[in-house]
Amino acid sequence: MKNTKQQALFNKESGFTLVELAVAMGVIGILVAGSILGYQIYIRNANGNACTRQLGQLYQAQQTLSAMRNVSTSADWSSIVTSANIAPYLGNRTMNTTYNCPSAGTYAIGAWNATSVSGDKPTCTLGISGADATANQAARLHYLGAN
Repeated sequence: MKNTKQQALFNKESGFTLVELAVAMGVIGILVAGSILGYQIYIRNANGNACTRQLGQLYQAQQTLSAMRNVSTSADWSSIVTSANIAPYLGNRTMNTTYNCPSAGTYAIGAWNATSVSGDKPTCTLGISGADATANQAARLHYLGAN
């Protein structure tokens, strides 16, 4: 006859119940959802910072070109301050190939500002359409606010 301890081990059921598995899956799902949201916020902030940095570099190149060529009127600005002419001030990198908005937006050279007798800061659309732009997002459309 078999030992009773061995019989008890073989008859004992082991494993997880369906309820225990469902609870574990629910907890894992909540953790994954929270981490995905955090990752999306992280990516959005990183893209916004990269965009702001690139707009700052474009603004410096735009202002340097303007000063070097003695731009003083709107006509001068539109003929001299172009993407092609800014390239040497960006290390011979063009605005369209090197400076792509990480959020799929487009950069635009600042327009002539007669009040300050200089160019406005370059802008980025950040890939936001007019209908989708909220007040907070619209504030980010211009590099460091308006002149």
